[in-house]
Amino acid sequence: NSLSFQQTLKYQESRRFGIWLEGIILGSILALVIFTFYSYSQIRDKTSLYFGFWLISAAFAVLAQDSHDGARLFEFLIDPIENNPIFNSISFGITVAGISGYLQAMMFVVFARKFIDLKKYHPIAFKITNIYLGWYILHYFIFRLFNFEVNLRIVWYPLILSTFFILLIIYYCAFMRFKNGMQLAKFFIIGMLPYLIFRIFHLLGILGFKSPFAYLPESGIKFFLNFSQVTQSVGLFIVAIIMSLVLAKRTKF
Repeated sequence: NSLSFQQTLKYQESRRFGIWLEGIILGSILALVIFTFYSYSQIRDKTSLYFGFWLISAAFAVLAQDSHDGARLFEFLIDPIENNPIFNSISFGITVAGISGYLQAMMFVVFARKFIDLKKYHPIAFKITNIYLGWYILHYFIFRLFNFEVNLRIVWYPLILSTFFILLIIYYCAFMRFKNGMQLAKFFIIGMLPYLIFRIFHLLGILGFKSPFAYLPESGIKFFLNFSQVTQSVGLFIVAIIMSLVLAKRTKF
């Protein structure tokens, strides 16, 4: 454990800036949720539907994220629940953050493989993603329902490596689809890159690796980004905007 000291006024100003940014990110994603489902109601496209579900899970991940001093945005909108109705060993906010975090990772894979039509053009890769989805569900419930006295690295390393592996597979398949004539795959590749980068930053931060944003000059931006959960939220925000534009071009809506 490390001991740190904060200047109260500077800390409060930096944290207030962070709360504003969290609110902007959440509000933007919710706006995209409305637009995406309106678009789906007009064209009935499954890719848009899966993207909408991913946006919802991403919104909850942003809302319930545990930031530098707690899940303040979540507590601002939802009163703390004394007795967690799902897992009584942890708080309700952490439960929502955990479920939404796993869910958004899974829904992104579901959306991505549908966008590039993985089942038709890369059936083996599609089956691997099915295994990945089952592995994520199994991982969450095993380590929530059972209390294992093991090193956290043993818990997280397999999940991090599997996430990195599956995202690389999807990225490779998207590149191959572009090479074989799917022009929209080019925009998907561009849109997915921030997700891959920020997702890895987030997962490595869980293991205690120093964030690259820690080397920024002292400022509210540095204070905001120098936390793995917040880093993931920024990645979700960027990807949500880019992928919404890609889907708009795809559907010509």
